[in-house]
Amino acid sequence: MKNIYLVVFTLLMSISISFGQSRVYAPELQSPENGVDGQMPAVELNWYAVTGSGLDIQYEVQLSVDEAFSNPIEFPLTNVTAINASDLKFGTTYLWRVRAHDGSEVSDWSEVWSFDVLKTVDVIQPSDGSVVNPQVEMKWEMIEGVNFYEVLVDTLYSWKREDIGTDNSVRATFVLNANVYGGVGDDGLVFFYDGEWMLGESGTTKDLLGVYFVADDNGWAVGKSGTVIHYDGTAWSTVDAGTGDDLNSVSFADANNGWAVGKGGTVLYYNGTDWTEQDAGVTKDLYSVFAVSATDVWAAGKSGTMVHFDGSAWSSETPGSKDILSLWFNSATDGWASA
Repeated sequence: MKNIYLVVFTLLMSISISFGQSRVYAPELQSPENGVDGQMPAVELNWYAVTGSGLDIQYEVQLSVDEAFSNPIEFPLTNVTAINASDLKFGTTYLWRVRAHDGSEVSDWSEVWSFDVLKTVDVIQPSDGSVVNPQVEMKWEMIEGVNFYEVLVDTLYSWKREDIGTDNSVRATFVLNANVYGGVGDDGLVFFYDGEWMLGESGTTKDLLGVYFVADDNGWAVGKSGTVIHYDGTAWSTVDAGTGDDLNSVSFADANNGWAVGKGGTVLYYNGTDWTEQDAGVTKDLYSVFAVSATDVWAAGKSGTMVHFDGSAWSSETPGSKDILSLWFNSATDGWASA
């Protein structure tokens, strides 16, 4: 009889131990979905609740950047089924898992799920490659979990020093397109880039101070002592513009309408064949010229001097007293001057 009781007791103990070992199941993960990308650097991790013998089941959560969870981010035990993970790194893949604690009983780990944090900010406006006013509103998609945004504005994605093959000072630059650009400078320097930097033969040793390209086979540069040179797509050649005054800037409305300005209020006009002098009614040095069209030309210079050509005559105005060194126009009604 004792043997029968012993066998029954042993069976009951085995059943009890067996149920005790499996009473807490591994949690099932819910969100974010496995393998999803574009997550914010602050993300909520969710899983489904599990049942156990006790009423106070707690969950242990680990977040890792490697599959071995060799150095995981660990969160305090929680009795809810979600936690907020913050300060995550942009462009990083994270793996996460959860297990349940029911008193002294601990479940197996859940499946391991992963998600990718977005790499960068999505810009809303201005759109890429658009032409905008100098005063522009910039917008981007809001990102949850960041402390601040850093905004950089430049004319290039990044600045780097380029060796163009000379130590001569560069005085002015031009851009034909994204792949061809160059400039001019002291001692007749002309250079350009079309895959590699190359120096050209300008045909002069005078300092060149301004440059403008109407097309890839129609470029003009001006400089000291009335120097004017022309590029025809193959070579530069000197042109007699009829002045000995220093010329600081040149601009064209089209192939048959161009202007160059310089010392003592000098203004030269090109009609498609010859350069002739125009009287702008000023005697102070002009440093910059911008041709919006053949009937809308602006020039500016020393002590705030500014003149305008309407297609028939020049008129002057004085917006300030500082030297105006550069002009730029987006349209006939949107122009900017820098001192």
